[in-house]
Amino acid sequence: MNKSNYLLFFAISFFTANLAWSYNTNKSAEKQHEEHHDEHGHEEKEKILKLSDKAKSHLKVEFANVTGKSPWILPRTALVQVKDRTGIYKKHGNTLEFIEIQMVKLDKDKFTFTTQDLQSGDEVVVHGTHFVRIIESELNSEPAGHSH
Repeated sequence: MNKSNYLLFFAISFFTANLAWSYNTNKSAEKQHEEHHDEHGHEEKEKILKLSDKAKSHLKVEFANVTGKSPWILPRTALVQVKDRTGIYKKHGNTLEFIEIQMVKLDKDKFTFTTQDLQSGDEVVVHGTHFVRIIESELNSEPAGHSH
């Protein structure tokens, strides 16, 4: 394993092992997030993803504001594929939420999309998205031996 792969593996391991940064203990924010999901008919209850400023810095998570009217254009680094869902991460204060998008056009370096869940001025993750996805995946995965 070369040095850069080792460092990447270490960084991912470190941040996924420290998911305490990702838990939001603010009950009112959690309730607001659940109500938002209820409005949109989301059936799964996902835990709220919260990253500390230190984690954002180490993972090089960067944000950009969407401006103007839909359809919007973002760098391809903002795009997230989760099973059969395509989306981006929207910033809500100090939490992040995966929102689904409808793809209009996909180029080598950018993509054009629409969604009902964004407004001009909203912040979205444009770099470090793959790290955010890994942390969210770990946060919302079922513990071994746990089932419904």
